[in-house]
Amino acid sequence: MFRLAKIFLWTLVFVALLLAMDQFFLRVPATVPAHVAVRQFYTDLRGRLGLLLGGERRTTVESVIEQSDSRPAPREARPAPPVPAEPTPRYLYVDGEGQLQFADTLKDVPSRYRSEARPLDQ
Repeated sequence: MFRLAKIFLWTLVFVALLLAMDQFFLRVPATVPAHVAVRQFYTDLRGRLGLLLGGERRTTVESVIEQSDSRPAPREARPAPPVPAEPTPRYLYVDGEGQLQFADTLKDVPSRYRSEARPLDQ
């Protein structure tokens, strides 16, 4: 009986030490670089163990990035690229001050510069 009580006592001491270390890593602010690294590792490990035991998953930036990298978007969710009906050339002309100007269509070129406007090659 004494031997069983001794095992039970040491088990309680071990569990109490584990709980104390758990609370230390969760509550004590980390200032030393080694403590920061160990705390970060422990909180990540504790979160992953909680997920294994059926805990609730917290959304983090890293998990969102991992999900977007690992799963391609469904085909119907991807918009089809726009298909231009006919490529329209852009135009280049020199204005009254001698500056080069660009226009998307010939209608965008002022009327006095339309005769000098040249289409750009695609």
